[in-house]
Amino acid sequence: MTKNLMRAALAAVGAMSAGITHAECNGTGCWDVYVEELYPEAGGGAWIQTTGNEALANCTVDSGVFLRLSGTTPGYKEIYATLLAAQLADRKVHIRIHEGSNPCLIAYVRLNRSTS
Repeated sequence: MTKNLMRAALAAVGAMSAGITHAECNGTGCWDVYVEELYPEAGGGAWIQTTGNEALANCTVDSGVFLRLSGTTPGYKEIYATLLAAQLADRKVHIRIHEGSNPCLIAYVRLNRSTS
């Protein structure tokens, strides 16, 4: 009986920890991260730093921390507005990058109401 109870407890802990996500970057982008810095450029475009480790993304990050939102990216204004809204509301975002890009170009972002 004790072994079964212990197995059930371990299974419950495993199930709970499986739902926990960590703010981090990987080869495809940065997931569940806060927008730490937005650095817009006068000529269009912006540099973005998150709370994740951008160096883990499969692209070349500027100064080891900045992702690039090009002013020529389709939906640039909407993407920038989403990042700005997330920063102002202290909400986490998902940032998808163009793998292998130099500088590390943002493809799109996701802001989800349930992402705290």
